[in-house]
Amino acid sequence: MLKSIFIKYNFLALLVISSLLTGCPDSTPSKTIAELNAAPEEIFIDGQNYNLSTYLWRDFMPPSTGSDLMTVIKVSERNLLTIPDNISVTYLWVINGTEVWSTEFTDEAGAGTPAYVIEKIARGGPKWDTGINVDVIVQIFDGSGTEYLLRASAQLIHQTS
Repeated sequence: MLKSIFIKYNFLALLVISSLLTGCPDSTPSKTIAELNAAPEEIFIDGQNYNLSTYLWRDFMPPSTGSDLMTVIKVSERNLLTIPDNISVTYLWVINGTEVWSTEFTDEAGAGTPAYVIEKIARGGPKWDTGINVDVIVQIFDGSGTEYLLRASAQLIHQTS
């Protein structure tokens, strides 16, 4: 009797663990390089025009042999109109040839960012060479949950030292 109760509870525990592992959605958006490369360099949401600017760098200040790639992105409304609160920038991809770095943004906030700009920071990227150009794509959602991709092509990876 005790053995059958033990087996029953072990089976139940395995079932719960299995459903938790398979039932958890993957928070990483799945995009192919072709989808990312097809992203436009300007998007229109509710009559407002948005573009993307970036600054990418690796820090080589002593005693470092080179930090991971970091980036600051700015999604700007072209006509300097206030960006509505329901517009969110949620994810980042950086493409270097056939390699892709994908990540969420940190919780850091840019100080003094104007109302027509959303600024986000990402850290922990690959140790790609500096002085090369990469393409940067961000994922944006509007208030109704519609997804947009926005691209900035040929962005230089800088070196600080």
